[in-house]
Amino acid sequence: MIRICFLVSILLHFCKYSHGQNLIAVQNGSSFTRIFTNLDSAIINSNDKDTLYIPGGNYNLNVPITKELHIIGSGFNLDTSNFEPITSIIGTFRLLNNASNGSITGCYFNLYCYSGCGPTIIIEEYISNYSIRRCFIKSGIKFSVPSDFINVSENIIGSYGSGCLYGGLYSLFVMGNGNVFSNNLLGPVWSQSGSLFKNNIINYCQTFCSAFPNCNGVVFENNIINNCWTPSISNCIFKNNLNWSYTSGVDAQNNQHINNYSLTNIIFDSLFVDFNGNYLKSNMHIKPGLPYFNLGSDGTEVGIYGGQFPWKDGSLPSNPQIQFKQIANSTDQNGNLKINIKVKAQNN
Repeated sequence: MIRICFLVSILLHFCKYSHGQNLIAVQNGSSFTRIFTNLDSAIINSNDKDTLYIPGGNYNLNVPITKELHIIGSGFNLDTSNFEPITSIIGTFRLLNNASNGSITGCYFNLYCYSGCGPTIIIEEYISNYSIRRCFIKSGIKFSVPSDFINVSENIIGSYGSGCLYGGLYSLFVMGNGNVFSNNLLGPVWSQSGSLFKNNIINYCQTFCSAFPNCNGVVFENNIINNCWTPSISNCIFKNNLNWSYTSGVDAQNNQHINNYSLTNIIFDSLFVDFNGNYLKSNMHIKPGLPYFNLGSDGTEVGIYGGQFPWKDGSLPSNPQIQFKQIANSTDQNGNLKINIKVKAQNN
C-alpha cells in the first residue's frame, strides 16, 4: 500500500507540472489510476472502495458521498515539514448510507459561518464504520440520524449553531452506538447513548453555557475538560479525567465519577509544556512533575498525547509525504526531463 501511495504521489506531481493545475488521482486497488481536475467529478465517477488522493490546493465540494470511498489529503497544518500546501475543501461534507466503511484523512474543511449556520460534516443517512482522522473541521460534525461505530480521531473540531443561549452551539451532535471520539481538540458535545470520548481536550468555558449541553449514557475517559457551567448530563461515566470542578448537582442524575482530578480552574499556560494560544503551534503535553501527569486509566497522559493512538505532531496523514521537489523547466538535448523528488514515509 505504501508503494502504491508513493507512486501515485509522484504521478500527481508530474501531471501537475505538465498541466499546471491540481489533479486528483482515483485509485482502484492496484489495477489502474484515473486523473480528475475537479473534486465533484472525482467523487461522481469513482467506484465503491476507491481511494482518492487529493494534493494540496483549494477544492469546491457540492456532491454528497454515496459510496465507500477513502479520501486522503496532504494535511491541514502549514507548519509541518510537508512540502505540499494544505488540502482545503470548501463545502459541506455530506455522508449518505452507502458511505459506510469509508474514511477521510488529511483535509482542512474550510466552511465557516457565524450565526445560525449548519455543520461542516453531516451524516444525513445511517452509516457505520466510518473514520474521520487528522482533519481540521471548522464548524463541527452533526449526526442527523443515529449511526454506529463512527471513529473520529486526532482532529481539530470547531463549533456550529446560533450560540448556547440562542438555540445551541456544538462541536459534535452525536446519536448512535459504538461511536468513538479520541485525541481530538473540540468544544461543546451533545451525545446520546453508546459513545466513548477518550483522550480529548474539551474546551468550552462560557457563563450560562456548558461544554455538555445534553449528554446521556456516554463514557468520558482520560480527557482534559475545561467547562465552567453546570452541564446537562445523565447516566454518564466520568473516569480519570482532568477537569474544572463542575459536578455540583449532576450526581443525582445517575452519573458516576471515578478517579477524576478536579481543579478550581484550568489555565492552559500552567498545564501544558508550552501553550501560546494557537493549537497548531503549542506543545500540549502536560508538564512533567504535576500530580496528574499520568492520570490516564492506562498510565499515560490525559488529553491528546495519551492513549493508544496519541496525537501526531504536524497531523500529517499516514501516506508518504513529499519533502523536496525540483523539476527542470525544460528537457535537455536528449529529450530528458530532470526530476528530483524526496519522499518520506510515515510511521503512523
